[in-house]
Amino acid sequence: MEIKTQQLTFTRFIAALFIVFFHFTGNMFPVKSEFIHSLRENLNLGVSYFFVMSGFVMILAYDRKNRVEPKNYFINRIARIYPLHIFTLFLSILVSAVIALNYLKFFKIDFFTFLMNFSLLQAWVPSASLSFNVPSWSISVEMLFYLAFPFIFNRIYKKFSLKLFALFVLGFWVVSQISLNYFYLSKFYGEKNPLDRYFIKYNPLFHLNSFAVGILLAAIFKKYQNKLSGNFDSFIIFWFVFNALLIYIFRHLLLHNGLLAIPFGILILLIAGNTG
Repeated sequence: MEIKTQQLTFTRFIAALFIVFFHFTGNMFPVKSEFIHSLRENLNLGVSYFFVMSGFVMILAYDRKNRVEPKNYFINRIARIYPLHIFTLFLSILVSAVIALNYLKFFKIDFFTFLMNFSLLQAWVPSASLSFNVPSWSISVEMLFYLAFPFIFNRIYKKFSLKLFALFVLGFWVVSQISLNYFYLSKFYGEKNPLDRYFIKYNPLFHLNSFAVGILLAAIFKKYQNKLSGNFDSFIIFWFVFNALLIYIFRHLLLHNGLLAIPFGILILLIAGNTG
């Protein structure tokens, strides 16, 4: 059965809209409800949804191949994102210069930070992660996914049984969440280093578990595609609300680094198989 991804693509728009609301509507709609406030404070989880989606659609695109050839794969991936990244990088510098037009003597560009952004390595460096074109930190994370995918696909995904691959991914996810939240909730987080937030929330390695979960859910979807196809309209609405409840219940934990990757992945799986 042919897989149609248009409905998945539309959910990217919704996730992007959530991120816009997170950044720009914080003070526009004051509410007293702690539940609504918690959801609004975590609308940036749309980025985590993107990361899970990346792994999912990669398998939809490459599953029929026996092997991913790294050279062609890297060329295709970089060609999709790098020109636009460079354009927006220089555009952000231009806009910053125009804003600082009356204060140009104070306007400086740190060469190291610029170099990290130019090479899409900024998310690896806490002090540079949100520099210049701020949203591009997520593209820096995606670059790790692109570099890792041929290895994951050729050496693990195609070599392991689905059961063994699931154990590998779920084990990686569990270890990641325990380690990250242990540090996040410890007295050491942010105590001596104000950059801890940038280190733990934006470092590409700490989002790899979301990408892996997306790959796993896509593998399950591909294997049981006929059983996972039907009118899931009601269940999708229920699962969307359930995700909102999970955000509220676990609001005191580190949600940003894949804690909800599995529920997000199940939502993506349901939407991919929905015929409603």
